[in-house]
Amino acid sequence: MDLKECREKLDKIDSQLIELFRERMEVSLEVARYKSANGLPTYDPVRESKKLESVAAALPPEISGYGRELFRTLMDLGKDYQRSLGAASSKGAAAPGGGTASEGGASGSAAAGKNIVLIGMPGSGKSSVGAVLAKLTGRPLYDSDTIIEEREGRTPREIFVKDGEDALRDRECRVLAELGTLRGAVITTGGGCVLRRANYESLHPGGVIFWLKRDPGELGIEGRPVLRGGSASELYREREPLYRSFADLEIDSGCAPEECAERILKALEDARG
Repeated sequence: MDLKECREKLDKIDSQLIELFRERMEVSLEVARYKSANGLPTYDPVRESKKLESVAAALPPEISGYGRELFRTLMDLGKDYQRSLGAASSKGAAAPGGGTASEGGASGSAAAGKNIVLIGMPGSGKSSVGAVLAKLTGRPLYDSDTIIEEREGRTPREIFVKDGEDALRDRECRVLAELGTLRGAVITTGGGCVLRRANYESLHPGGVIFWLKRDPGELGIEGRPVLRGGSASELYREREPLYRSFADLEIDSGCAPEECAERILKALEDARG
């Protein structure tokens, strides 16, 4: 096959891809409408992770990584398209679980339909408390660290060590931007999410942010790479003002996860008046 024939074949393939892309975006919008009408979460990280794995498995090893990135981009574009067309119609509309998807803190009945977002130091109990909250409320649970691991095939700690903190924070920002579009969910975050202000902009409009506070000496994180040879107390002092700037409410998590979850639910109930 000469160069002209190769280019003609590529042009033909590209034409087919353009048509398939148009169809995919249309179907993506239909999925969003169905989920909105039935009160379902827009973002399904488990399904997306499985899709990416199946794409990689279906391709030869030398191009599986490229295929994975292509489909990740397609899914991200689909979500962007859904948000861009749905923003106007959803403005002021009821969010799944009650309340409205309005801006602001924990005030009023809006808190009922907003996400419950947990932030705090590593080891502060976010994952365990989040699991209890999901069980008590029936809300879906999304853990940003788990989603990153499912997508990347590596833990956040492994990404931090091998690729550096900026690489981890970039991935975290993308995941939290997607989770921020949900309503009526429980969202648990990585301890360093407060290092990027963009994460606040993603999480706060649709969520009530709880800072789980625990004495640094009880965190059990000594030796972790994030400490960079320092202590948990030093890291806490650095991040404390950031946690405070993100949080709508502060909760002492130096207790059993069940008790901490009950405190959060009571705070939400009090906010509803």
